Amino acid sequence: LTGWLARVKPDGQTHSWLPFEMARDGAGTSDDGTTVDRILFITDGAPSEMHPFQRSLDAAKAASAALGDCPIACVAYGSPVDVDGFLKELANETKGTFDRVDIEGLREAVTAVRKAKEADEKRLAQAKLEEEEKLADK
Repeated sequence: LTGWLARVKPDGQTHSWLPFEMARDGAGTSDDGTTVDRILFITDGAPSEMHPFQRSLDAAKAASAALGDCPIACVAYGSPVDVDGFLKELANETKGTFDRVDIEGLREAVTAVRKAKEADEKRLAQAKLEEEEKLADK
């Protein structure tokens, strides 16, 4: 992810609503039984729509709701500071977070998300094992 992002070059278009609409439309369609506990939205610019960016905000809230009110972690990467207000509002509306990062900060953020996911998986595996042991003892 970080290698790919380092090669991204802005082209002046940021259709922020599109990934949220895709997330909303694909909610609950996992073949492997995994669930979504947060949406990670990384952007390098403001939405390509008129302020107050209502289409993007509405799409983000709909995606969050469709995925069980999961929070949206908003990350500004190489974007102008004027996008911060939109991202902070989006994070606030979905009980998410906002961060502005450079490439090293992005690496750290991706690593932190990966470690949190691994910890969650270990916790769930341990809970499942304990439940199986309880059933076996009966």
